[in-house]
Amino acid sequence: MTTLSLVNHGRIQGKGGTGAPAAFGGGTGDVGGAAVLAEHAITIDNTDGEIWAGGGGGAGGDVVILGGDDDGGGGGGGGAGTEGGDGGPPSGTASTFGQSGTALAGGAGGTHSFAELAAGGEGGGPGLPGELNASANGAGGAAGNYIEGNALVTWSGTGDRRGGVA
Repeated sequence: MTTLSLVNHGRIQGKGGTGAPAAFGGGTGDVGGAAVLAEHAITIDNTDGEIWAGGGGGAGGDVVILGGDDDGGGGGGGGAGTEGGDGGPPSGTASTFGQSGTALAGGAGGTHSFAELAAGGEGGGPGLPGELNASANGAGGAAGNYIEGNALVTWSGTGDRRGGVA
């Protein structure tokens, strides 16, 4: 019988969730990615390692109508991940794209030139959900799981684990 084992001395990290586009009522960011998928029994030693889920994407900004025109809203920031999530697109000409996430931080939400409530939410850091936008509409995406298939895992050392468990 073969026994699988993983000894992690570095970082295993899921992909960051994409920031939501600006939308009426705000948009919802994407869920961050899983770091490890266990499909067979395995022993993991993460004593001095990091296993981090991807951060959730930020909420998209609420579209603002001023003077009868769609002045837009900012896009949500991308979540942190081994591949950071992309920032969400804005709506209208007075707004900006959300910034993409990096391995260590979620991206900033897009801005609106004169309506703070239309700004996008920040993407979540490693293993954290994305944030709401300034107007509390829409929703940040959930963080991913650091492990999926945990029932098949025997942990000989836990180390730094961030995110959910499934």
